[in-house]
Amino acid sequence: MYKKAENNVIELEQRGAIIIHEVDATKLQFLAGLHENKFDRIIYNFTIVASRVQKIALA
Repeated sequence: MYKKAENNVIELEQRGAIIIHEVDATKLQFLAGLHENKFDRIIYNFTIVASRVQKIALA
């Protein structure tokens, strides 16, 4: 789906970013180690929402 995604992740990690995949934002309190870090940006990619919107549009 995203042709440059893997390269983007690699570059972000090389620049010191922490990348965490498959996070359920409704259950952040259960994510081990999250509370020990201080983040200046958190970005969510709502792919599931996009797929649902697409299915609704096709119906």
